[in-house]
Amino acid sequence: MPIQNGDGTKFVNSLALKGLLELHLAQDVQVKSYTVEPASHIRGHVTRSELNRVYINFSSSTAKQDVFKVIAKVKPLKGTLIEEFETSDAFEKETLMYKVVLPSLKELLAKFAVRLDFGPALIHSITSPTEVLFLEDLTETGYCTESTSLGLNFDQAKFALEKLAFMHAASAVILQKSPEALAKFDKGTFHQDYQSKLHYFTEAFDYVVEHGRDLGIDASLLAKLRSLPANLTKKAIEVYNDKNCFQVLNHGDFYTSNILFKYGKNGQLIDCAFVDYQNCFVGSPVIDLIYFLTTSVNADVLETHRNDLVYAYHDSLDVVLTTLGFKGHKPSLLELQLELLKKGALEVIFTLTAAPYLRSTDKKIVPAIIPSLHNDGVNKEFKSIGVTLLKENSAFLKAQLERFSRLGLMEWGAVENKVRGILGRFQKMAA
Repeated sequence: MPIQNGDGTKFVNSLALKGLLELHLAQDVQVKSYTVEPASHIRGHVTRSELNRVYINFSSSTAKQDVFKVIAKVKPLKGTLIEEFETSDAFEKETLMYKVVLPSLKELLAKFAVRLDFGPALIHSITSPTEVLFLEDLTETGYCTESTSLGLNFDQAKFALEKLAFMHAASAVILQKSPEALAKFDKGTFHQDYQSKLHYFTEAFDYVVEHGRDLGIDASLLAKLRSLPANLTKKAIEVYNDKNCFQVLNHGDFYTSNILFKYGKNGQLIDCAFVDYQNCFVGSPVIDLIYFLTTSVNADVLETHRNDLVYAYHDSLDVVLTTLGFKGHKPSLLELQLELLKKGALEVIFTLTAAPYLRSTDKKIVPAIIPSLHNDGVNKEFKSIGVTLLKENSAFLKAQLERFSRLGLMEWGAVENKVRGILGRFQKMAA
């Protein structure tokens, strides 16, 4: 049921909404009433913060009666993750993205006659009694999300990756000129500081292996999976924190539910926008690419057009970097492809631990993509329903595992064991 006039809602009142409207409309207004209800504009979306849609009935010098809609993203005052929010900087990072970073990216691109909005506009923010971001309601201008279970078609995936390339390229220029501007974004999903929260990935990985026969996974593939290091998060931490490669600001949770699309009257795709910037971090752009391709693209499209999508991303990245006068080394298409292979272990991990649940219509299992906002209580039903969600995506899992096997992406455990063995023999000889 909607919450009328703030009854039961601590983050909003008529005075705060009056200030918000007057700031946004630049005129005096009179708030007559308002309604707050859970936002449902993102189909199947799971957000750690509290997301509300606020309807404000008001009058002004130019309108006797009007309604203004806004999305209120609220740092929780109660609930399952309240302790996590007290120590996490995720909400602080998202606030910085909306207040400073996204406007800076937009301003930089505008200097070169490129006019883009990467997400909803920040209309207002407050810090008391809790932190709240009041954001533009993109559904009011025709944006919508697509089905996570169906996945994105080629045109949607290509469009999203091309726009992501603009964001990555502009951030690379900012990193080159003013690295301190993005200093806050130094930790992604896999970081040593989050080690105590990352056991989700090892357990989810083992869960797939445990139910592999039920999923119809070939015995030879299961044997390869079992050979991977028990602490596979160590490998992922290495990938995320590799600074010896081209660096950009990654979205960090770039998948279907965090991408809204807009279509013209003829059904033609004309724009997309990104939301949920709590997990942004500086690192290799292939991390966003791997996560997106693994979790969001329709399985058939991924099988037949994966290289086309990577090419489209690289083409846009290269053009924008050149346009913006980037002075550093621009990765070639071949270098980008090699980087994807080099960091292929991450693709294996995300395919088994995140993709089956983010591709599902049932969002009862939440991968620990934002580890600082994760606790085990969120996934209390994992053991009982996890295998059902895996079976829904078994064809996708098997196809990806066969591809990984052909590319040797599941050999990194054996290779690392061999290296350790050789080093051990050398140490014994030296002794």
